[in-house]
Amino acid sequence: MPGSIVEDAVLAAILKGADTLGKLRRVVNVEEAVLRRVLDNLVTRGYVKAERRGLLFKRDAYVVTAEGARAAEAAIRRLEAASREVRRRVERGEGLPSDYVAILPLLVWTGLLDIALLSLLDFALHGMHDYWLVVGDL
Repeated sequence: MPGSIVEDAVLAAILKGADTLGKLRRVVNVEEAVLRRVLDNLVTRGYVKAERRGLLFKRDAYVVTAEGARAAEAAIRRLEAASREVRRRVERGEGLPSDYVAILPLLVWTGLLDIALLSLLDFALHGMHDYWLVVGDL
């Protein structure tokens, strides 16, 4: 079972089609080194496997395994709970933990969080406004 909300987000993102490092960086706002560690953990646990894809331009892509798909169901439930917590905190004007800030693009991309709700947040929040522009490009 993934150990953090960021691991949950990465597993869910791969399941939903963000299968490359670049696509994952667009929907999970963490440093590349952190993302690579999370991916390594998911591969070690057998939830995800890396594949080389492409005819002319080879790229690494990540695929959720059968065991990972089962873990992803629980991860998505935890992400749903996190989206409710984000909504509650935003409505009360409270701050968000950094792990929640990291998964905001994913919550919007998957439809777990309405982007209109985020207008209540300060857009200076780690430059998140830049992410809203690219999330739709996946």
